[in-house]
Amino acid sequence: MTNEYKLQALLKLRSQEQENAEDEYAREVQELRRREEFVATKRAELAEAEQSRRRACEQHDERMARDGGTLSQIRAFDAYLAGLKADEARLAESIARAEKSVAQQKRDVQKAKQALIEATKELKAVEKHREKWETEQAAKDQRKRSAAMDEIAARRWMERNK
Repeated sequence: MTNEYKLQALLKLRSQEQENAEDEYAREVQELRRREEFVATKRAELAEAEQSRRRACEQHDERMARDGGTLSQIRAFDAYLAGLKADEARLAESIARAEKSVAQQKRDVQKAKQALIEATKELKAVEKHREKWETEQAAKDQRKRSAAMDEIAARRWMERNK
């Protein structure tokens, strides 16, 4: 093919845009996984804190039933128990914030996926245009070769028949 594809720069640009969109999508998906793991970790911490509080209550109840206790011991345990519940409440708030973050990240992943789809469509359009152009160029070249061959054949015929 003698001519150079005039939209080569556009083809390179679309290809780069698609690569960038793929990279961005991968980053967004990775960030989503990281946030989901964080939520899972915090949920496990909350479950452990709740279980720990229940065990502490059971142990306290057993001690009280076995040994009895003073009012100050009961108040101290109640204060300890209130602290544990406050810790659990902070963990629950942290989980709620993290879940909102996960929801936002899911929207970001969806946007990145849409951008990737769009970039891929645009690249495919330019690639299809180039394929059509290459086919047309091949047909033009074939017609030129055929015309040249016809001209040579006509000239030889004329030379022989003079």
